[in-house]
Amino acid sequence: SSVSAVGGIAGMAERNTIRNSVFVSDIATNTNAGALIGWVPGGFTADTYAVYENVLVLFKNSNHNLVGSQNIETIVGVVSAEYASADRDAISESGFDYGALNDYFDASGAIPVFKTAANS
Repeated sequence: SSVSAVGGIAGMAERNTIRNSVFVSDIATNTNAGALIGWVPGGFTADTYAVYENVLVLFKNSNHNLVGSQNIETIVGVVSAEYASADRDAISESGFDYGALNDYFDASGAIPVFKTAANS
């Protein structure tokens, strides 16, 4: 069987806002699969009203699509890197603001970790 329209946030989305967030994508399939969104009806354009601000995507696989249906690998407001070689300084230079994560993430290491009762 084949898997399609898979996304880290949603399989299908038209209008969304994502701010100050970190995603680790381990999605390996390339059939309408994206780290953020699998499929955007009508295509990913300025009309989709999507807003991304200070979003970090760390890839742990060969599929580097942020939006799978159009094989989009670059979106304004999204910084991406390989998980295994993520470098905090290089990611910061790419425009990601680690300081904006402090309320919800432990951003002291190279890779931000979501705060839980166990590690906060």
